[in-house]
Amino acid sequence: DKLDLSLWARVFRHALPYKRLIIRLAISAVVIAIADASFALVTRWTVDDVVKAGNAVNLGPHIAVYGFLLISLVISVWVFINSAGGLSNNMSHDIREESFKRIQELEFAYFDHRPTGWIGLVLSAPRCWPPALAARRRFPAVARPRPRLPGR
Repeated sequence: DKLDLSLWARVFRHALPYKRLIIRLAISAVVIAIADASFALVTRWTVDDVVKAGNAVNLGPHIAVYGFLLISLVISVWVFINSAGGLSNNMSHDIREESFKRIQELEFAYFDHRPTGWIGLVLSAPRCWPPALAARRRFPAVARPRPRLPGR
């Protein structure tokens, strides 16, 4: 299958109004990559110092750098997930809103050949999108409804 660049251009067009989220997403991805790659360097640095100094090595700086990398990784992953979720939520809202506007503009004859209930279902409930329905039929144990907590 070929990559459809026009589709990705249309998707990116919907992401452009959310530049702040895109920037946060990109920065957090870079920090995650740097922190992840740095763990091996810190481990090598620690092993080299232990081999050189033996039992007299001071592990304080190594632990501090490792802790800093760990904390920066945790924060960056949280920012990445939060930004991606916000971007996804905002983009899906905008796409649904545009779709409803487009449906309003269509002629009545369009609905003579297409089931209006299915169109409304797909646009209003993303969990009822056909691939999601197919996945629920294929994996019924995973798709069982979750029990609701009291007060929700």
